[in-house]
Amino acid sequence: MIRTIKSIEIKENYEEGKDLKKFLLEKCEEKLGGNCFLIVFKYNQVYIGSIVNNEINVLGDEHFTLDYVTEIRMFSVSGELHLWKYGGDFKWRLRIDDEVEGDINVYEETHIMWGTKVSIENKNELIEEHRGMKIRFPRDINNEPLPIQFKVRNYFNFDKGGMIKFYDARLVQILNNNGGVING
Repeated sequence: MIRTIKSIEIKENYEEGKDLKKFLLEKCEEKLGGNCFLIVFKYNQVYIGSIVNNEINVLGDEHFTLDYVTEIRMFSVSGELHLWKYGGDFKWRLRIDDEVEGDINVYEETHIMWGTKVSIENKNELIEEHRGMKIRFPRDINNEPLPIQFKVRNYFNFDKGGMIKFYDARLVQILNNNGGVING
């Protein structure tokens, strides 16, 4: 569904001397409503985590520093902080959405995550037996109807020739197969 909303975008360079955990906690609390879902991309692994009640939980990454990080997406229904490595530096973009009608064009789509069942041993792991891969969630997903999905909001406008031009996208929610929010 195409619609228009109000949206604010802030872009800056990340100061590498800054404490990463403190930076994420501040943005989560001040800008994204206090509870967020995290996806941390490193050179060799992807970690999923959450911030709940001002505590960061990144599964499998006990130290959670910028070492080997290429990208972080921290999101809630109200917005997303996107931190990424560009050359040798880090940059970040914060997008805050207001659902009232506005002047930013958006299109939302839902994608299915791979994973055919929940692990019997670990009730927070979605597994794909034939691929030998797994996704660990920061909470129990044992009773969630599969497949698990994620919702993406795409931001676009039109060029002078009337062609659509996508300029940003953000994660909005992780959902079960019935549309129930997993990251909320």
